[in-house]
Amino acid sequence: MKEDMPISLEDEQILELLDSHDVERTCVRSSAREPSLDLDRGYVETWGLLAYDVAEAPPPPELKAKLLEQVRQHTSETSPNRTPVAARPLVPRWLLPLAATLVIGVSAWQVGKVQKQAAVIASLSQELEKARGDAAELAVARELAAETRTRLEMVTAATAEYCALKPTMGSPFQHARGILVMQTESADWFLRVEGLESDGERREYRLWFMTDAESILGASFVVTGRQDAVEVRASGVPTGTQGVMITMETVGSEAASSPQPVLYGDERMRLL
Repeated sequence: MKEDMPISLEDEQILELLDSHDVERTCVRSSAREPSLDLDRGYVETWGLLAYDVAEAPPPPELKAKLLEQVRQHTSETSPNRTPVAARPLVPRWLLPLAATLVIGVSAWQVGKVQKQAAVIASLSQELEKARGDAAELAVARELAAETRTRLEMVTAATAEYCALKPTMGSPFQHARGILVMQTESADWFLRVEGLESDGERREYRLWFMTDAESILGASFVVTGRQDAVEVRASGVPTGTQGVMITMETVGSEAASSPQPVLYGDERMRLL
């Protein structure tokens, strides 16, 4: 501050100048002794710079609390009809264990029900498989019954003719026997033979119908074990059959010009 600067304004006038937006107009209006404008402006600016030299004083803690309290009061006064939000009712503590017990009980009941259903499904599956097996066995039994009935009708028919098959002199199966039943009307025939032996997959047996002109192949079959009975049924007895023979030959080979029989029969007879 300049030492020769006269004090031309009172304290109240200085404060008024600081609050005023028009320093020049205020100085002209408030100065009775009409000081110079430059002098008044410098005086006011000096007062304004004094605030930067003062250390910052933090507000007391209770000031913040008072301000917040005034804000709350002002808010409650400005909106008196505002309804506070109702708080959610708290769940009683005794209800939590009960709810947990109920959840565990329901879960255990569901697990037990699922296990029971699984057991029922497994039982029904077993019964279904058994029923399927029984149905398959029943179907086989029906086929066997139908085959047996057909054979029985064939061998008991009044037109059935029988031809016994016996081993030949050079046959290796001297204990083998066979019977051939022929229907003269339908040309169906049925063969049953026992005592032939198996020779693996290399050998097979062939049934021949012998006429005056040639030998006609009737069927081929294999034997799986010694003394096993073999039954063959087919149709197609050639006209003019004079005899029947069974030969043993290599599988897949062509018929020999003069096959050697192991069983032979040329006598035909009727039972009825």
